[in-house]
Amino acid sequence: MKKTLAVLLIGFVSIFVFATELAYVDAMSVFQNVEEFKIEYDKLTTFFQDKQSLLDGKKGRIQNEIKALENQAELMDKSKKEAKTKELQGRYDSLLKELQAAQAELNQKQSILMQKFQQKLAIAVKLIAEKEGYDMVVLKDAVVYANVGNDVTSLIIRKMNENAPKLNKKSDKKSKKKGKK
Repeated sequence: MKKTLAVLLIGFVSIFVFATELAYVDAMSVFQNVEEFKIEYDKLTTFFQDKQSLLDGKKGRIQNEIKALENQAELMDKSKKEAKTKELQGRYDSLLKELQAAQAELNQKQSILMQKFQQKLAIAVKLIAEKEGYDMVVLKDAVVYANVGNDVTSLIIRKMNENAPKLNKKSDKKSKKKGKK
């Protein structure tokens, strides 16, 4: 009985798999080649690189003050030395909190960007799958082997980039109208 059930189950799964048109998509390649997300990711990266530079500058100044304090420590009054050490430690702790907050903000903004990307990717995948007659589209990372002809990545990239020129034209028109006023 168990063998018969197993054979029937394998037969059913085989029929389903062979009757299903499958395709795959490389989501990372899509993300890297869709203009909207390249632009947004570049903005995000630039913003946080600038923030990191500011924080690195603060860190460098604090470290220089710590070195200066160490060099002058023997000449300083004990209470002044302790007060300066406490001040520098407080500033350094504050800097660490700023770094953690910046990292948390970066993580949150990256998460929001990825959610937006995943939503748009799902829509584009559905449209391409319906148009090309695929029953299922899976992520390339989940595929051990696939026929190159079943890769719909370039179709997805084209579909997602179709809206980019429209967005650019609208923003150009708005900036021209603002310039006339």
